Amino acid sequence: MAKRFQLLPGVNVGRWRRVSQVMSEQGGGVKSGRTLAAFIKNLNGKTCKMDLTGLVSYCDDNAPFLEKHHFWTRIFPYMLDQAQHVATVDAINRLPLLLERNRSGSTQCSYSDFIGYLTHCFLCLVPGRSRKDACSYPSVNFDVLFSLSSTTALQKLSCLIQFFVTSYSCKDTCPDGYITVNRNAFGVERGFPDARKLYTTPLCKLQFDNSTKIEDTGDTLKIDFANKYLGGGALGRGCVQEEILFMIYPELILGSMVCDRLGGKEAVVIQGARRFSTYTGYADSFQFSGPCEALTPATFSAIDALDFSNDGCVEFSVWAIRREFQKAFTGFAVAHPSTIATGNWGCGAFKGTRLVKLLLQWCAASVQGGKVLSYHTLGDKGVERDIEKILAEVPNPTVSEIYTSLLDYIQYADDPSWSVLQHVIFFILECRSAET
Repeated sequence: MAKRFQLLPGVNVGRWRRVSQVMSEQGGGVKSGRTLAAFIKNLNGKTCKMDLTGLVSYCDDNAPFLEKHHFWTRIFPYMLDQAQHVATVDAINRLPLLLERNRSGSTQCSYSDFIGYLTHCFLCLVPGRSRKDACSYPSVNFDVLFSLSSTTALQKLSCLIQFFVTSYSCKDTCPDGYITVNRNAFGVERGFPDARKLYTTPLCKLQFDNSTKIEDTGDTLKIDFANKYLGGGALGRGCVQEEILFMIYPELILGSMVCDRLGGKEAVVIQGARRFSTYTGYADSFQFSGPCEALTPATFSAIDALDFSNDGCVEFSVWAIRREFQKAFTGFAVAHPSTIATGNWGCGAFKGTRLVKLLLQWCAASVQGGKVLSYHTLGDKGVERDIEKILAEVPNPTVSEIYTSLLDYIQYADDPSWSVLQHVIFFILECRSAET
């Protein structure tokens, strides 16, 4: 029998009764960061030693923001009501299924139920899913985030508070809907196409966008440059592409709640998550800038890249080239939307080569058929110029030509005078010359 995401009733009914009693008796007395911290510790028992200094600091520094939105008098009581609602006997049967590693599966939950689940995370009540717990599923409790006093952590908290504020304000006007999480492991189950043999398969349309962020695209499949633990450091110290997505689209955290860590041949597609916040900056300069007016559902595909930061030459091994192609192929296997919004996947801290990652994603999208690859570079036009050079020298390359040229590059990877760009062009020209 498939396992479900656990709240307290599934673990210890007696403990939940105590927690529910604390919520009912003490929740109304929460009016500040200090009383909120004391309340969370009371919920978690006398032995609780959580460090909540970041939470207290946030509430003290953002008192006007919280008071403006009636957080203590309206929003927080609403959160507690939702937390208790999803822990009733009837609601327990709606808890989303856990999606295990290397096995395809799907689960969903309603927007309204998710508010309750995220409140359990906010109150650090989800069993076995905190920093101290050894678990193959991501941590979803807020204990790490609440311990941090950095500017970035406090800005992330503003995004999460905005989620609850907006959810409360539209509870009577917005129709309920669903967030769906699909774990795709069909490559494990059925295998992958051999791109070397796709001699006549043309590359799909590729378009570059040097100014628009992936999350600002319209009806597209938005690629999450994921950690193998979905969400990465979203509820901790991280604040790069995936973590930012999970803050401005908090319903993506459902994926963290239900997904075991990603295997090498699978991806996770999340449909229906809505954007609640706007922001500026990136990493240390990240800043919450306000609510998002339009709650438009979006579709995301989470694919985790290999880490080449310790050994760059591994990137050009046959195993690594094949793995990254298969990972992208799995992540792009979505019928709609047909336009894939992606970018320099795995090219930051993991030190991937931008041209290699672009070419592999281009091949993967092309094999799917009927796709458009929209590549977002945020002002870096270097990889676009590389593609222009390739197409000028070898017009209309096929999937097989590009993919095989990347596999062949390993024997030259140690030569700093011979680049990936040079090799792709040279290899394809040589192959075409041999055929004539």
